[in-house]
Amino acid sequence: MRVRPDEMAKMQPFMTAQLLGGMATVERQRIDLGRQGKTSVDIPVDSTASRLLVSVSKDGDCAPSSQQLQLVRPNGLPVVGIGAGVKIAEHAMGRMFLVDAPEPGVWTLKAEGSGSTELVAQVRSDLEFHRFEFVRPSGDIHGGFSKIPGSPVMGAKALGAATLLGDIGSVRFRLVDDAGRALGNPTLVTNYPMADPDDYMGNVALPSVPFRVEASGVDAKGLAFKRIHPMQFEAQPVAVDAKGFSVVEGRPGMSRVVTFVVRNLGPSGNFRFLATNGDGWTRGPQPTSATLGRNQSVEVRVPLAVPTDAQAGDDHSIVFTATREDASSVFNSAVVQVIVLRQDEPEALR
Repeated sequence: MRVRPDEMAKMQPFMTAQLLGGMATVERQRIDLGRQGKTSVDIPVDSTASRLLVSVSKDGDCAPSSQQLQLVRPNGLPVVGIGAGVKIAEHAMGRMFLVDAPEPGVWTLKAEGSGSTELVAQVRSDLEFHRFEFVRPSGDIHGGFSKIPGSPVMGAKALGAATLLGDIGSVRFRLVDDAGRALGNPTLVTNYPMADPDDYMGNVALPSVPFRVEASGVDAKGLAFKRIHPMQFEAQPVAVDAKGFSVVEGRPGMSRVVTFVVRNLGPSGNFRFLATNGDGWTRGPQPTSATLGRNQSVEVRVPLAVPTDAQAGDDHSIVFTATREDASSVFNSAVVQVIVLRQDEPEALR
């Protein structure tokens, strides 16, 4: 919520609604009216919703919004700030609506004026798009899958995993851009081999632009619903991987080197490298930067020093990031876990 300090008091009911949790996103998109225009956005509200929160806020500079915003009920009547269960707040950057016990159906946000703004519509509901991640096989004896440490890579095979909570009858998935336009329709299914049988999993063809994942379908009663996972993803033209195991072992006082491989899939460019650990177990990467042509790669060595007072069983992370110097939005990362052994304990990983 982009508001001025003197507007905070009247925004309290809207902030409290979000802080209480249980809010699921049913619509999210950028609206661009240009110099002068008008548009409307449908907001699907299903039968599980006990509260509706609609936030419309200018996403550009901090000049006051020049848009007229109106929320219309499924019966065609506009929402007005009169009566129980309704709150409307005007602020410098936009407008917010809070409606208790919203009737199921398609609500409509009407916008008129100029400029760009962002709409986020949420409902309080037990039906939730709880998780979407890109995953890979865990690689241990227990099987299963774990979240990839960085972003998916352009042109690579990407395995997506989704978790929905609540009584679902059927569901389909869609990739959308920040204006709500469809970018793809991945097929995600339950009972995927070696995965939790209730998770929806499958291969995802990655768009060339940032995207979110949308789930829509019918609930156990046969009534329509729609949910949008809030995380925005973007396939990257640079890949970062740990060389060898993504878990290393070390004893107190031991020094060793962890190696990462950086591969450039885009145009030639210079990349800078950063390795971090919250407890200072690493020194600077070697090298600290490199110029990579398309499809070129480099190995980067990261010295690791386990402190003498480290406790056996401690688990620490080394996060390695490669960022393109002339485009900070082009980056990727990998993580290596460091497990501390007792002095007399043999290494299981070599």
